[in-house]
Amino acid sequence: MYNRIVESPSRNGNGRVTLPPGHQGNTDADGGPDAPSIKLTLDGGDVLALTPEQLGDEEELARTLAACDSARHVSVDLEYLPHFDDRDALAIVSVLDRLPNASFSSRATVGDTDLFEVVVDLIPPGDDLRLYARAKTIALYVAALQHPNGLDAACARILQRIRGQGVKGVRAYDLVREARGILAEAGRQSGGSAEMASEVRVRDLLSDAPVSDEAVVPPGWTLRDDGIYSMEEGDCIPAPIVIVERGKDSATGSELWRLAWYRGDAWHERLVSRVDASTTRMVVELAEYGAPVTSNNAYTVVQYLADYENVNLEFLPVVTVARRLGFHAADGESCFLWGRRVITATGIGNSGGDDADTGDGIRRTHVIFRGADEGDEQLAEAFHPAGDFEKWRSAIQLLADHPKAKLALYAALTPPLLHVLNSPNFCVDLSGETTTGKTTVLRAAASCWGNSDEQSNEASAIKTWNGTSVYTERLLTTHSHLPVILDDTKHASPEQVAAVIYAVTQGKGRGRGTVKGTARQESSQTVLISSGEQPATSFTQDGGLRGRVLTLWGPPFEETTLAMGRAIRGMNDQLRLHYGHAGPLFVRWILENEHQWNAAVRGYRKRIYERDLQFVFGYRLPGEETHHLDYSAGAVREKVDAQVRWFLVDAMGVELPDPVRTEA
Repeated sequence: MYNRIVESPSRNGNGRVTLPPGHQGNTDADGGPDAPSIKLTLDGGDVLALTPEQLGDEEELARTLAACDSARHVSVDLEYLPHFDDRDALAIVSVLDRLPNASFSSRATVGDTDLFEVVVDLIPPGDDLRLYARAKTIALYVAALQHPNGLDAACARILQRIRGQGVKGVRAYDLVREARGILAEAGRQSGGSAEMASEVRVRDLLSDAPVSDEAVVPPGWTLRDDGIYSMEEGDCIPAPIVIVERGKDSATGSELWRLAWYRGDAWHERLVSRVDASTTRMVVELAEYGAPVTSNNAYTVVQYLADYENVNLEFLPVVTVARRLGFHAADGESCFLWGRRVITATGIGNSGGDDADTGDGIRRTHVIFRGADEGDEQLAEAFHPAGDFEKWRSAIQLLADHPKAKLALYAALTPPLLHVLNSPNFCVDLSGETTTGKTTVLRAAASCWGNSDEQSNEASAIKTWNGTSVYTERLLTTHSHLPVILDDTKHASPEQVAAVIYAVTQGKGRGRGTVKGTARQESSQTVLISSGEQPATSFTQDGGLRGRVLTLWGPPFEETTLAMGRAIRGMNDQLRLHYGHAGPLFVRWILENEHQWNAAVRGYRKRIYERDLQFVFGYRLPGEETHHLDYSAGAVREKVDAQVRWFLVDAMGVELPDPVRTEA
């Protein structure tokens, strides 16, 4: 069943191992006689031999291990372990490390039970270089195998033995490097237990690292709380850095990495292009955000990240990365990207950033936003909640008796329906003399989605007309399925106003060329809500564009009394504190009823062709824009309770059908 040792090997006068006649082993790496076996004594009686041949015979090895498992105690004599070639010695050590109730010994350490201490004491003086090198390799392997989190201390013990044997010029850092390299190489060659042992998990070393429990340190690298060390080159990255997740651009298919590095007692994250993080010239730019990369170690960082992704590819979460807000499909489910949050039919959650961790290191979100530049990132930051929904609802009661102001509020809630109904964009224009409440109405509209204070130091959902054409185009693209709110047309030229209205109604940006061909043309679905002292339509003579602009002329609150002024100021004060509730509630309601979208579209199209155009506030509305507002008001009515019936009144003074109950 297994080999029995009947006679012990002896050492001749030259230190060369000699074996008893008839003993069969494998050839010694020195090219001399056969190497000995490792003697296993079971309960002080039966003696087994562990040989390299057994490692290749699964049945024979299993029988030997089963005999050891059934014994109360196994004594292992390691005296001749350094006389195996490196590969066999490390494979045998991997097996011995798994033995239960085992004690280990050699001539120098009789009675010592610790495998690591025994193999360390096997290191001889340096006069026999081959034997010294093998014994050191075995000791380093056991150090990395048994003490991956205390490798520095283990290698210091080995260094103490080496120096005690009269060998000089060896550094502890070199031993740590060599131990990792030996362990990784053993794993690659064996594909067995050594390979498993070489997988040091990141969170075993850095418990608070923002990675999954399965993430491992790539072979050939040492990860510590003070940095990352290359075992092959000896190079150092002065702080830990990991790949948190992989991203895939929803429009282009290009890949990104979310990197995290430790700096100042905290982890910091950044979503970067995989190309940039894989290029020494580009990865240096992460230094601007505190990443541990310089022009001197850029190559080391790039190589480490490539190795990290390669070994952890199956463990890295994959998320959809979008360059615009609004509706998206991820993991087979519709969702709505609202700033840094994702809205689904089941709730609202974080989509990225430092507060997106679920607690176990894995993000469970559908899609995250990444702007094309810092400006796009700032645009998204305007959309978030603050304060209390009930207090917001109480504040905007001022709009109840003012149809023009209510219409702007409904228009702000309409953009998500453009996606559902596949309807064209349009514009709502509040125009008239200054100081009559137009900007206040814009704030009320913006408060449905986010920060409505255009004068705050934070990003605001209200922008001004004072921007370049490229800026406005990026604004329209980013705000897909969200309103674009621009205050005061006097800050723009007539040509610019006309160009923006044209871009909104067309739903596409300008076509552009690149060095290689044509640039990707972005599209958007939005509603423009604008204000100015003169109608926006006066800036263009294009009859087609005028048909897409609903102009509301005159004071939106009709009267300009002192009492009304005080009421408006009170509402403004409240809107600075309470915002970002109605829009997300509305979107969630839409997603909850996704199964009825097709019925809503059929009813919508039927009404477009069957109903006459209606009149609102003395102004004739284009047919499709009228029904956008119909559906917006009807959907909001379903979501908000009956106590604010004024909030749900039809903008056009007619009873509105519920979009999901419309007849096919």
